Amino acid sequence: MLSLHTALRRKKLTVAVAESCSGGLLGAVLTEASGSSDYFRGGMEVYSDEAKTALGLVYVAIDAPKRQTVRKSQFAFDRAGNRLASVGVALDLLAEAVR
Repeated sequence: MLSLHTALRRKKLTVAVAESCSGGLLGAVLTEASGSSDYFRGGMEVYSDEAKTALGLVYVAIDAPKRQTVRKSQFAFDRAGNRLASVGVALDLLAEAVR
C-alpha cells in the first residue's frame, strides 16, 4: 500500500470511491497513511441489505485517464473475507491504473 500511496502523491493523482459491501473499508485503507489527503477526495457508501445481498456479487471499476476497467467477482468467504477480497481487487486495479 505504501508504494501506491507514494505513486499517487508523486503523480499528483486523486482517488474517490463508491462502496457498498466493503462498508467504507477501501476508504479507510486508502487514508491510513499520513499525507493521504493529497490524493483521497472522499467517498460514498451504499449499505442497505437489499443492495448487498441481492446478487452476492461484486463489481469493482476504475476510471483513470489511461485505463478504464470493470472487474466482476463472486467470493465464497464470510462477511469479513468478502470485504477484504473486494478491497484487495480494488487496490490491485488502482495500482495497475497508476503504473
